[in-house]
Amino acid sequence: MLETEKNIQIQKDIIEILNDQATIISTKTLKELLGYSSPNTILAVCKDLQETLKNLYPDGSVLLNINHNGVELIRNFVSLEELYQKFNQSELLFEVFAAVFFNEEVLVAEFCQIHGVSESTLARKIRLINEGIKEYDLRIIFSSRMRLKGNEVKRRLLFYTFLNAFSSQAADQLSGGEIGRCTPLAKKVARYIDLDLSEEKTIYLSFMLYIINQAIQRGDPVVFLHTEKMLLGHFVMPPLPDFLPAWSGDDWRFFLISLYGSELFDFLLRLKKPVEHIEELKRDWLSAFFQYFPLKCNEQPAFDLNAFFYKRTISNDFLRLNDPLFHFLSPFNKRNALFGDSFYQERFLQFWETFSDQHPSWRTDHMQFLSFFLCNYFCPFSCYKPRVVLSLSSSFNHLAEGFLKSILENYFQNKFELRFTADLEKSDLFIYASSLNEESRSAGERALLVHFPINEKDLQLLDDAFMQICRKKYKMK
Repeated sequence: MLETEKNIQIQKDIIEILNDQATIISTKTLKELLGYSSPNTILAVCKDLQETLKNLYPDGSVLLNINHNGVELIRNFVSLEELYQKFNQSELLFEVFAAVFFNEEVLVAEFCQIHGVSESTLARKIRLINEGIKEYDLRIIFSSRMRLKGNEVKRRLLFYTFLNAFSSQAADQLSGGEIGRCTPLAKKVARYIDLDLSEEKTIYLSFMLYIINQAIQRGDPVVFLHTEKMLLGHFVMPPLPDFLPAWSGDDWRFFLISLYGSELFDFLLRLKKPVEHIEELKRDWLSAFFQYFPLKCNEQPAFDLNAFFYKRTISNDFLRLNDPLFHFLSPFNKRNALFGDSFYQERFLQFWETFSDQHPSWRTDHMQFLSFFLCNYFCPFSCYKPRVVLSLSSSFNHLAEGFLKSILENYFQNKFELRFTADLEKSDLFIYASSLNEESRSAGERALLVHFPINEKDLQLLDDAFMQICRKKYKMK
């Protein structure tokens, strides 16, 4: 499997957790959030990270503060890119992919010497990598030399995904001459196909051209599968330009469909006619979306939903990123990407189960994240809050009840839509506020006694009660 080394993975996980915290947290809390390892191991890893950060950021712009209260990551308007580069460079998985992508073949003894690993360790890692990429009809041949062999379409797409994911390190691997030759060509190609190309995206288009030119020089032609040829046949494509004399028609078609399926570029190809399985997928996605989410925020700018489903489905049909590969190549994981209100998350997961049961080819973390972002685009967290209807009463006057109402609305404004009624039959919960020294408690399924003035413990009790109401009302698990 394409798994990160354990010592690198725990460092990544700890940094991601600490980066999400607003203040210092104890190693016990860190262990709970991490979900594995022991406090002693976590503390030892944090001390290693502390030294790493001192070396990477000598100006103190990023540092790890460790004291008797716990651990805190302090970051002063600086990204963690250098730290993640350090992680990648320390990771054998990254180095193996970089070696076989950038070189036709690699001397194993030389690779082991450079990276300080034994041939037996490298052989075990390559066996795991081959297990992870066999579904793409790719394999790393390993003897005294190692090289990547197999389906050329998948090889090129996987290499391009790798370059996009690790663009800074990739630029270091390429000589200035190689990038320099591809950059003017990228701009020329962009003008020819009428692609609006910003300076920051020029390098990504240059990467794609570099990959194709490298394959042509190796003498490895593109050979499309029958299903891929069928997909290509649905699109009208501009002719191969004269300024690419070494390219074949299939090289050009590969380039255009890769550009079309890329999440980086707003490039469209004209359809000859609708593709039925994509149209069906789009209908089913929207049907599931409206089953679980109201489309009640229309402040969003226009969004080409049709292009989204065509581009994402074409991309998925040509290179379906399995979960280990996606997490290796992506900054997102389930800890930091499916964030936000827990009710929204649960609703989304219900939507996802309904939709992905209908379309198993989309049942990957990659497609799940894209669907989560699309759901959130049309229905942001702020637009979708479960409604709770309350009846309020207290041992005080109406002004005090108004004050209590104001506190509740302010405290829960980002999580619940609160409505108030004097009719107990129409309410989900009756709240009675008392100044007596009584323990805050439930007074039956639909009633709650709280202190006045209300305190943090009472607010937490209400939060729990509201969630129970919503789970029952909205048939949540």
